[in-house]
Amino acid sequence: METSARECVKLILSMYLTNRDDDELATQAVRGGAQDYLVKRQVNTELLVRSLHYAIERKQASEELRQAKEELEARVAEQTAELAAANEQLIQEIRDRQRIEQALLQEKELAQVTLQSIGDAVIATDAQGRIESINPVAETMTGWKAVTAKGRPLQEVFQICDQTTGECSENPIANLYGSNCQRELN
Repeated sequence: METSARECVKLILSMYLTNRDDDELATQAVRGGAQDYLVKRQVNTELLVRSLHYAIERKQASEELRQAKEELEARVAEQTAELAAANEQLIQEIRDRQRIEQALLQEKELAQVTLQSIGDAVIATDAQGRIESINPVAETMTGWKAVTAKGRPLQEVFQICDQTTGECSENPIANLYGSNCQRELN
């Protein structure tokens, strides 16, 4: 089996073998990257083999931790970039929606001004036939103020009555709700 130079570098160990039995020197050696600190007078074959075995295991565990950390940092960076892109997209969608809402509000205001100034009676209802707005001409014709009529059923505010008999007929507009028909009243 071939071993790459990188794999060889991963297995390089640093062990201090000295004549001095000095705890402070041993601590400095380990802090400096040594896997172990051995005193020559205390070393035998079994201790050396065990120290080498543990040093190799610690070095491999340390390398695995380093690799795991690098992989985790790479994933975090990738996910952070994805979240930033999604966030930017959401910000753009919010801006687009605000722009559309503003344009819609302007159109609605323009329509309201037009309805208020038109010379014909106009009554606007929702899909259930409840009045949303009436213009001043419709107020005069029906006798209802816009604020009072708002939310009431159309049939309550607008009735078609025969001028001669005074008899009120069924409101033809009531039959239009729920259909896609257009009708004109004369």
